[in-house]
Amino acid sequence: MASSGDCDAEGDALPARKASSTDPSSLLQSWPPTPVNPCTRVHATCNTNNSFVRVDLPGAELSGILVSEPGLLTNLQYL
Repeated sequence: MASSGDCDAEGDALPARKASSTDPSSLLQSWPPTPVNPCTRVHATCNTNNSFVRVDLPGAELSGILVSEPGLLTNLQYL
């Protein structure tokens, strides 16, 4: 099971991606910087250990630098 520290690190990875992206469709506007539970973010799916397994951003047309923080998403199967 993931520790709360792991969940916090994973929760920080998505806002880092948002901050480094150009988001012309405003798809990431729904991602608050510090939600109570990062797994409640729209377009993100977690497993039973509250670890991200899927981030689905269809047609988002995101551009920008892919920061290193998504490497913290060790259980991610789909981006």
